[in-house]
Amino acid sequence: MKRLVVLMLMILLTCQMIMAQETIEQIAKDIINAYKTSDVNLLKKHASGMLLPAINENFFEDKQAKEIAVMVNGWDGTIKEIRYNSENIMNKNVTITIVYFKMCADEEQICAVLLSSLDNSEWKALGFGISTVEKVEFENYSLEMESMTSAPAKVDHREYTIEMASGEIVKDPSTAKLQELLTTLDDDNFFITLSGNDGFIQAAYSKDGFSVEYRDEDGYFGATGLLSPEETSELFVKYIDKVNNWKETINWESME
Repeated sequence: MKRLVVLMLMILLTCQMIMAQETIEQIAKDIINAYKTSDVNLLKKHASGMLLPAINENFFEDKQAKEIAVMVNGWDGTIKEIRYNSENIMNKNVTITIVYFKMCADEEQICAVLLSSLDNSEWKALGFGISTVEKVEFENYSLEMESMTSAPAKVDHREYTIEMASGEIVKDPSTAKLQELLTTLDDDNFFITLSGNDGFIQAAYSKDGFSVEYRDEDGYFGATGLLSPEETSELFVKYIDKVNNWKETINWESME
């Protein structure tokens, strides 16, 4: 009986993933066709909240919209491949989908529809919805999508400790507490260190930005430039939430 239940759950999950992929393909085709035919209503149907206010009868006269219209010209109506990437950002499960529909003139790039889903919400166009993507970047995305019904994994923060220049120490910090403490940095309370079992990340405040450094099994590194408060907060949150590629958006240099 137990094996039958497991089998039924696997079949259900597979059906959900197939339906999700079919939905993605249709949304991607809608967005491509919206640009091909200058269909305002069709584009609005799948646009994100950030883009919606800009979509009006003059939208397709915009320079970027015109460039996208040229990009979709000659599309053969088929979807070549779909790839996915999911991350836990600021305690939100964000899934990005790249729908490859046409090779670009530059064969190092592909023409793609970009979609996103926040905490398993419906798929929406990311930005203008269509862009060029480096083939290498596309191939780094996964061919499989995690179940759209799964909740984001909870990360155990019990190994972490925050130390402030003021002398304040917080053990087992929540993400919200970490973000709150980052906003308290100033000329007096000028640094924060977030320590874990495998190393630490720290930031020092200045009026021009934050100097950020980290240590792990690979060594001791510092950001090559000052980071904004937003960049610093995002980096610390990725670190405490154990996001695999937390280092990749910043340029680093060895401090040893």
